[in-house]
Amino acid sequence: MAPACDRDPHDGLAINNAWKTLIDSGLVKKHSKSYLKAIYSSASSPWNSVCVLVLVICAVVLGFIIKLN
Repeated sequence: MAPACDRDPHDGLAINNAWKTLIDSGLVKKHSKSYLKAIYSSASSPWNSVCVLVLVICAVVLGFIIKLN
């Protein structure tokens, strides 16, 4: 369980309880937290945009393939 304090012990990470448990138990080190924060912390993260773009492209290509057959 995270210690009670004013500052977020997870440094602003918007992540699920499994990641928080790994961080609290010390299995995720400080330098790894910065990578996690870059990927998971923001809803407008470029990683999210890339994933959505890839899914849209796949859906369009699949639609054309189905329509041609």
